[in-house]
Amino acid sequence: MVDNIAAVKMFSIVIANKPGEGEKLLAALKAAGVNLKALWAYWLSRNQTRVDIVADDPKLLQKVLRTMKIPIDRKGEVFLAIGEDRVGALEGPMAKLAAAGINVFAAAAISAGAGRFGAIVHVGPADIRKAKKALS
Repeated sequence: MVDNIAAVKMFSIVIANKPGEGEKLLAALKAAGVNLKALWAYWLSRNQTRVDIVADDPKLLQKVLRTMKIPIDRKGEVFLAIGEDRVGALEGPMAKLAAAGINVFAAAAISAGAGRFGAIVHVGPADIRKAKKALS
């Protein structure tokens, strides 16, 4: 069951696809005190990895990225869902979006242990306002 689903700011960056680059990013975020709500890194090309980041403090995240000279490739809003991990936990919010005619073009969910889960749900920028209403 979803306890909370809310729109949050997401920042997408591109880093080199080579050993140690992700750790370098995470070490800098840790050193600066950036608390992550979500991070999704995936292969973009032979030489590049895309990293989508949701942080408690978006301004602090942006400051760290500027200091590291990592440009923000894309930014926008996504929906962060958290709740009790059970069969069909994310189906309710997805049903609301579908009923409102909103296409979900990407989603990632994970069990967090201790009976909890989290998920990131991406809808098109033009559908954010409509999705907020459907999920409220």
